[in-house]
Parts: sequence; structure tokens; C-alpha cells
Amino acid sequence: MAFKFFNIGKANAEIDRLESELATAKAGSPAEATKIAELTKSNEEISTLLENATTDLSAANGTITKLKAEHASALTALTSSHETAMTELRASVGAKAAEAAVKIQAATGAPAAPVVPKTAADPKAGKTGMARLLASAAADLLAGGYQKKTA
Repeated sequence: MAFKFFNIGKANAEIDRLESELATAKAGSPAEATKIAELTKSNEEISTLLENATTDLSAANGTITKLKAEHASALTALTSSHETAMTELRASVGAKAAEAAVKIQAATGAPAAPVVPKTAADPKAGKTGMARLLASAAADLLAGGYQKKTA
């Protein structure tokens, strides 16, 4: 803002007044200077703490990423191990159950129930009932290495 002075005396008086106000403002009270120094120091401490917190946060984010990767790897390994153990357990239980069924049948003297294997003759080929069962039994015997006796 420009002041229009038509008199040099008035201009010099205004300059003196403004310089005295500036000196008063610069001098201020010692309490204000102390308060300003404390605030400046506090701002510097806060800035340092903020920088340290930012560094710590970056390190924590890196650790979290690493732990997430380790967790995913461990979960995959655990799942694979669990599936393997379950498969082995199913096979073991299935074999023991079949063995127990055979022992129970032998103990009771009951004949084994005829089971038509997958190698059985196609029922659409005209064989049904007992003929189909005998054909499949003969196919199983031949597949097992037995030879027909020729007289």
C-alpha cells in the first residue's frame, strides 16, 4: 500500500513512527521470546518423532509383508501335509476294514459275497446272472496268471 505524502516532514515522521513500532515488535517481551523458542524446540522434537515413526512404520510394513508370505507358505505346506496324511490314513483304514471283513467271514464260516469286478463281461453282450459272474471269475483267474488245465 502506497502512502501519498505531499510533505517530506510528514514522510520522515511516518518513517520514524514505523521504525519505532518495528523496534518495539522486535524487542517484544522476554516471555514471548521464550515461548517462541519453546514452540520452535517443540516443533523440532515433533518433527524428529514423526520421522522416527515413519521409519518404524516402514519397517513394520516390511515385516508384515514378510510374515504374510511365510504364513502363506506354511499354510500351503500344512495343507499338503494334511492331505498326504489323510490319504495314507484312508488307505490304511480301508485295508484294515477289508482285512477285518475277511476275518469275520472266515470266523463265521460265511462264504464271500460274489463281487463282479470291473473286468466282468459286458452285460449287453448277452451274458447275465451266473454266466456273467463265472465269466468275470475266469477273467480274474486268467489275469492272475492261472492257466486252464487241458486234459
